[in-house]
Amino acid sequence: MHPYATDSTEREKIFAFLAVLTIAVLWLLDRSLGQYKWFWNPLTITGVYGLLYLLFGKIIWKASFLRIIRLTKTPDLNGRWEGKIKLSSKWLGKTKDATVTIRQSWTRIAVIFETESTRAQSIIASILTNQPEGTVLSFEYLNQPKPGSKDQFNIHRGSARLTLDGNTLDGDFYYGSGKQQTFGSLTVSKIPGS
Repeated sequence: MHPYATDSTEREKIFAFLAVLTIAVLWLLDRSLGQYKWFWNPLTITGVYGLLYLLFGKIIWKASFLRIIRLTKTPDLNGRWEGKIKLSSKWLGKTKDATVTIRQSWTRIAVIFETESTRAQSIIASILTNQPEGTVLSFEYLNQPKPGSKDQFNIHRGSARLTLDGNTLDGDFYYGSGKQQTFGSLTVSKIPGS
């Protein structure tokens, strides 16, 4: 997984929220465990803040109520998505089955998409939440042909821009340059429970 950028201002808000929560936790510990200060005294503000940040980044950020109260806008894209990829150039009009697997934490992401002949993995990404068309997942990827592939793909870099609409990611991708440029479209829907 690699870091991803976002245009949401939530990260600044969450850092402040976690600082206030850290003070509240330490105050509660002082009130409830006053006679056992020797037990929790080694916990520092930095330690409690770090633990809360770790919990938030791995687990808590996924809670849907945080989006309802608008504390966070980053969508949880984790899971397996299936659909179709349509290629241009010599594959003009050719549609193939595609699978996209997304692993995401609050600050890190990996986007892996596969067809029967290739596997691509993101190397940089962004999740834009304030776009006119809605939430956009944009990423650069490195694509490699699978061993024994019948298609004549070479290792290449490309980029994709997918718009989130409910449980569907839909958009375009391209790779190459000049006359060798290939582009296409990708539409995938999230598999429930994945």
